[in-house]
Amino acid sequence: ANSVALFGDSTTYGQGLEDKDRIHNKLLTDFPVNNFGYPAWSNDHIFKRFLEEINEHGFPRAVIIGWSSPFRMLTVDEIVKEYVSISSWTPIENNTKIWETAASQLCTEAPMTMMSRTDDITQAVRLICKDRTILKEWTVFHPGHFYSGPKISSFWGDYNEEDVYSLKFEDRASDNIHPGPK
Repeated sequence: ANSVALFGDSTTYGQGLEDKDRIHNKLLTDFPVNNFGYPAWSNDHIFKRFLEEINEHGFPRAVIIGWSSPFRMLTVDEIVKEYVSISSWTPIENNTKIWETAASQLCTEAPMTMMSRTDDITQAVRLICKDRTILKEWTVFHPGHFYSGPKISSFWGDYNEEDVYSLKFEDRASDNIHPGPK
């Protein structure tokens, strides 16, 4: 109850940053900070981890979520029964499994479906956190994908820019892809 929980993908994790520069070490708080971010995670992954942690430990004082791209999704490897992240920028090789190809195709060819999934996930997190904990949201992706108003409006770009903070890169991490320490 007296901690801060971070959820997200590689940006929340701090990919390409020294540990001292990662977000969990930069937050100005006297509360313990737990970083549950992980590279390549989709919003599905983030939501599942959020539910797991809340179910096991209860609500922290604050939840901070760095939302990933709506065009990245969680799939389950049919053979080893493990979660896998697929995104529209994932190359598909000739020897990939049919579910990997189908997931990548969905990410690429059904943007409205992917944004609808993201909208459902963000709405669920907001309802779960409402009146229970502080919730702060941000993204390095387009903030219009995370609109908290009527669902249809988010698809056409109507959104309040204050719903989800849009993190602008002031510098780059050592991998030159992720945000840097600033």
